[in-house]
Amino acid sequence: MALRRSGTEVWRDAVPSAAGRLVLDLCGNLIDGYARRRGPMPVVVVHAARENAGADDDRVPEIVDLVHRAHRPRWLLLRRPAPSAGPEEGADGPAGGPGDPAHGAGRPVPVLDDRTFTAATALVKDVAEGDWENHNRCQYRPYRMPRSLLMAALDQALADTTDGAGGAPDPRAVVARLAELRWRPRPARAPAGFWRSMAALLSPATALGAAIVACVSALAGNVGSPALTAATLGVLLVVATGYGVRRWAGPPWLGPGCRWFATTTFPVHSNSEAPVWSPWHPRLSRATLEDRAAEVVGQLITASGTPSGPAHDAAAVAAEREQARQFCLQLRTLALLEDLRDNHRPAWDLRHRKRTVPPLLLIPRATWASGALPVLRAISDVRSRRSEQDPLLVVAGVSHRDLADLRDPTPLPLPVLSASGSGRELDPLYRAWVTRSLRTGQAPSVNTALPWVLPVPVSSVGPTDCGHPAHTGEQRSTHRVPRSPWLLWSRWTLVATCLLGTTGGALHYQTLKERYCGMGGSVVWDRDLVRTVGGQCVGVVSETDWRPSRDAVLLDASGRAVGAEGLLKAIDEANRRIDPDEEHITLVFAGALSTRAQNRAEAVDVVRQLAGVYLAQHLVNDSQQSNRLPRLRIEIANGGQGMEHQGEMAERIVAFARREPTVVGVVGMGIHTPGSAGAMEQLQRAGLAVIGTTNSATGLARDHRNYVGMAPTDHEQATLLVTSLGAAAGRRAAVLRPEGTGGSGHSYTHDQAKYGHEALSAAGFDVRGPFEYPVEGTSAQLHETAGRICDSGIDVVYLAGRAGYIPSLMTELSTHASCTERSAHRVTVLVGDEASKKSFQDATMPFPAGARLDYTSLTYEEYPRTAQLYDRAAEVFRSGFDRVARPGDTGPSLYADGFLALSHDATTAFHTIAQEAGVPARGGAPVVLAALHSIEFQGSTGYISFRNADAVRPDRRGHGIGRYEVTGSGEGARLRVTGPCGRPAGGSVPLTRVCAQGKEPEASSSSPAGTP
Repeated sequence: MALRRSGTEVWRDAVPSAAGRLVLDLCGNLIDGYARRRGPMPVVVVHAARENAGADDDRVPEIVDLVHRAHRPRWLLLRRPAPSAGPEEGADGPAGGPGDPAHGAGRPVPVLDDRTFTAATALVKDVAEGDWENHNRCQYRPYRMPRSLLMAALDQALADTTDGAGGAPDPRAVVARLAELRWRPRPARAPAGFWRSMAALLSPATALGAAIVACVSALAGNVGSPALTAATLGVLLVVATGYGVRRWAGPPWLGPGCRWFATTTFPVHSNSEAPVWSPWHPRLSRATLEDRAAEVVGQLITASGTPSGPAHDAAAVAAEREQARQFCLQLRTLALLEDLRDNHRPAWDLRHRKRTVPPLLLIPRATWASGALPVLRAISDVRSRRSEQDPLLVVAGVSHRDLADLRDPTPLPLPVLSASGSGRELDPLYRAWVTRSLRTGQAPSVNTALPWVLPVPVSSVGPTDCGHPAHTGEQRSTHRVPRSPWLLWSRWTLVATCLLGTTGGALHYQTLKERYCGMGGSVVWDRDLVRTVGGQCVGVVSETDWRPSRDAVLLDASGRAVGAEGLLKAIDEANRRIDPDEEHITLVFAGALSTRAQNRAEAVDVVRQLAGVYLAQHLVNDSQQSNRLPRLRIEIANGGQGMEHQGEMAERIVAFARREPTVVGVVGMGIHTPGSAGAMEQLQRAGLAVIGTTNSATGLARDHRNYVGMAPTDHEQATLLVTSLGAAAGRRAAVLRPEGTGGSGHSYTHDQAKYGHEALSAAGFDVRGPFEYPVEGTSAQLHETAGRICDSGIDVVYLAGRAGYIPSLMTELSTHASCTERSAHRVTVLVGDEASKKSFQDATMPFPAGARLDYTSLTYEEYPRTAQLYDRAAEVFRSGFDRVARPGDTGPSLYADGFLALSHDATTAFHTIAQEAGVPARGGAPVVLAALHSIEFQGSTGYISFRNADAVRPDRRGHGIGRYEVTGSGEGARLRVTGPCGRPAGGSVPLTRVCAQGKEPEASSSSPAGTP
């Protein structure tokens, strides 16, 4: 029969003795069932059943050795102390001891003489301080015995202060020496050298050490020096703090040994004051510890037999010494058992789940002289006194004559084995012991000798053994104790997890820093702003403390310096003033906040659009000017330089709108790029309406129902410019466009060339070309192209590209003789880009004789309401923005073109839609999108209407537009600007007649515009 049928079999042998099988099965059941029961562990005493049975007494140690052989290969933690040098086997013990025939007949407990006390003390110290078998192969790490080590420190301090004359030392002097030892014993042997071996192994001179150094160096390169320095300093600080606490801190912080010694109720203190032990009261805790140590030292001195003063009564001295020895032996035993109990107690390291078997103490021959019997008595006495369970399972062999004081006079009933030999019938023996000895047998009035002793008799009389049928050579086997899966949880696992977690977290944080923009740890939770390959921050600037570059442009707003950073700060402050419980909507302004250092014109455009959005927010939310709900909250989204990353920006806007239900739409999107259609598609699928400010793309409104534009389209601008040229009979025209597919990756240059070519062809011009020119950075190389124009006799040039290319083109045209010598050859340059941002009035610029430059603006600046808006803007910007110190400190005027007015009207349009549609009470973005094409209101640029005037061309909504004409009287003369002519938003005059000679521009009508 096997004790355990799972795991690897490690021992098998024939056991002819029924008592041997009984003990093996009993120990096996207690060991294997410990994890389930955690029940009390008995002191199993194997003894001869009859007196004067020498053969049976000889068989007792063999049974204990059998238990040792069977369970040692299981990798249990067990101890088999070496027998001490006592009397010969069978010799009588001391007077009054168990060897006395009269002992057991009502005689008192035998005394502990010097030799017995020394042997018993040595046995307990050996078990507590020595190495347990299998301590390197057990389920968990070897036992830690801080309480027993504290008792060893007391012994060393007492030995250090005892003089050679044999006098008793002062207990307080012993305590002082104990404090010098830091309440810890000196190591009995040199360290095992583990850390020295690890230091040698991890040295940079070895391959492993070099690999670790390389890994740390690579980690430092990835994580960055600040993070690595902080982590290194943190580790060093923890190590130094731990060493300082361990080396210099007082006893309250030295661990469980001192805490147990100061708080245990076993040594009843004689002081009238209650013991104090608290980390918050170190002085009182130290006093408690020292007082108890002094009292225990006094008992140790008394137990050692050292005279502490004049002895008047020998009997009283002997009785006092006997009491001290009993106390000291039981205190050491208590320390041992408490250490073992603590090693199996539930704790943070889950030791109680890892150690599923109890420790095993084996004593083949327990005699009085060897100190084993006093130790067994002390174990039973401590357990009875403390009423606490510990995991120690003891199996001891005792001769019959030493049994009298170890068991109840009435033996426990032994179990009857079944024919199958199953070990399940062994439980009655254990249950009978628990019922009779532990439940009531511990009471002093019952007079049970030692209630924790479970005796097992051995007899070879007759055909039976212990009352059971004899079995010849019945097999028994044991199996290795399995390790618990909880073994994976350990301090090293925790350290490794922390290191890996910290390293992984640092690397992940570095990855987030490389992928997302943000200050400090905000990138962990705020991922609305993505870092592109070029280092730009694209996405929603929500909770991220991101600002444009410090060299951003500042515009003059009636004597105030207005820039992107100041506007972002003002918008953020306005957002903070909105009560979260108050009705409000959120708009996302999408613009190119990351501008190229060499392209200030692009930065100027963004500042003007952002100023218009902030102005609308201020006027809507200002309770002194209006008290209209809902309030307006503005979030900023950056599309990168030239809006090159609109797709990524749109993805971030959609993600932000999912988290923020108050988002109702997007305003801005002022530049048309190849990614505009894809970005608009993402926003349309998300149900977000978009109102473009300065985007002149012709097809966006036709292809996307969620988009409307405030600016005139490229088609409208080209139509108005070509209309002003007059008759086209016999005149040649050419369209200039950048090389490639749009120049700098922008689609609006391609659209300008396309619709310019269509308008010129429709007007009857002989369109040549196309003429392409290279672009380097933000500069156009037009020398060769200008020569071709002049040599070909081109009368009309349609420039598709940036307005910044105008000076270069006019300069190159003025340097070619074919454009300057023939007075009849008058070149007219039409600019496809919005050029009102450039100041031509009274400017000096090379200009061919008789040449003319026509360009358009996105608004009709002569509209009276626009001037009123600028007056209100001047009042708003007077607060919160710095004065212009010197005239040259800022760039052009904030009101130089209609960008501010367009952004203001686009933002106001969203607020008007929300008001009329009942947002947010009736819904959010879907409601706004549904009402987008039904809105009409009077804006600062005219009468704004998003109703479709033509189902085929929904982009024709009566956009406001203006045309300007620039001429020069000769080389070096100042330029003269004529205009504007045009119409405000909502004007009903067709573009072909809006700038007809002698006709004044028509004011905005009170109804939506029809076809342009």
